[in-house]
Amino acid sequence: MNLQEIKDAIGLKPYFETENGALYNCDCLEIMAKLPDKCIDLVLTDPPYGVNLGEHQGSKETRKGLLVKSGGYLDTIENFDTTVVLAIKKSLNISLRSMVFCVPPNMWKLPAPDAIGGVFVSAAVGRNSWGWSNLIHCLLYGSAPELNLGAKPTAINKNSIAEKTEHPTTKPCE
Repeated sequence: MNLQEIKDAIGLKPYFETENGALYNCDCLEIMAKLPDKCIDLVLTDPPYGVNLGEHQGSKETRKGLLVKSGGYLDTIENFDTTVVLAIKKSLNISLRSMVFCVPPNMWKLPAPDAIGGVFVSAAVGRNSWGWSNLIHCLLYGSAPELNLGAKPTAINKNSIAEKTEHPTTKPCE
């Protein structure tokens, strides 16, 4: 399918658009239900992690003001199991390749990836039972485009200080 055929199938006005793609600000499950298998080149997603962000013990010191309640969604393990896992499975059907940011242990509830990459954040992105988490995992599905031209690194090293943003797990732009 070309971009116009995909836009026609979706039937909504894009939030942002270029000649190379379109971005929609809506419920992804609604859009995915309208699309045929393998019609999208890439799904890149950073879904909720199912870690009770903002509501766990000690969160007031480390994540003050970051309680995630977008559209009534609470970042609980139950919601991860019933909403996020379903959405990821559907997205894998419509895409040739996917990149899904996630964290253990809940990431193992997602379909087995073809590879695992990640973003190393030296300033850390949160605490775990061993100390600080410095790696934001990324499950990789399908194969890299133009892999025949040579393998590329599957991790990004982000050497920076902690960023003050509204997002709890900021990813690098470069």
